Amino acid sequence: MTDVPIEPEAEGVDAEAGQPLDIAAPPPEDRLAESVAPAEADVVTRLREALAASEERTLRAVADFDNFRRRTAAANEEAAREQKKALLLDLLEVQDNFTRALEHWTGDDNEFVAGIRAIRQQLEGLLIRHQVERVAALGQPFDPRVHDVLDARPDPAVSVDTVDRVYKEGYLFCGKLLRPALVGVAQATRAAGTPAGEEEDLGSE
Repeated sequence: MTDVPIEPEAEGVDAEAGQPLDIAAPPPEDRLAESVAPAEADVVTRLREALAASEERTLRAVADFDNFRRRTAAANEEAAREQKKALLLDLLEVQDNFTRALEHWTGDDNEFVAGIRAIRQQLEGLLIRHQVERVAALGQPFDPRVHDVLDARPDPAVSVDTVDRVYKEGYLFCGKLLRPALVGVAQATRAAGTPAGEEEDLGSE
């Protein structure tokens, strides 16, 4: 048997097809990398957009919670203030009762009367500590913001409507009206046709 010599494949020639190989074509793995790179970039872009949207939602949630916390704190503070005002109004009624009892006492002072006076003074001190102050009334110009009129009568001796009787003391709490004073008013008398606030000049004729 004669051995057939095996010739080496010609460089750059496909041994089976007998066609020259495309030496310039990139390997399959390089072509795969080129096709995958744009897809990865697209994924990164979408992830960045999702992260930015998530951060924005987080910031909004934090801001909403902060606003809610402030509103809740303000509402709780106002509720506590209203409860305190109700308690102070009740204490004022107790003080009024002590005051009326002392005003109508016709007997001599004794330990019982002294005890009532001491309790009333304690109440006054308590109210002061809680920023309750009396509304100026007697002898003051009438102020509808802090004075409630029980009765009024003309008085030629006054030039402006003036409080000349106090039936019930009024009070402020933290600078705001807690209870108006119940008062009587001396009304300034004016000549017919004289505008309010202008005094009649009796010596003009």
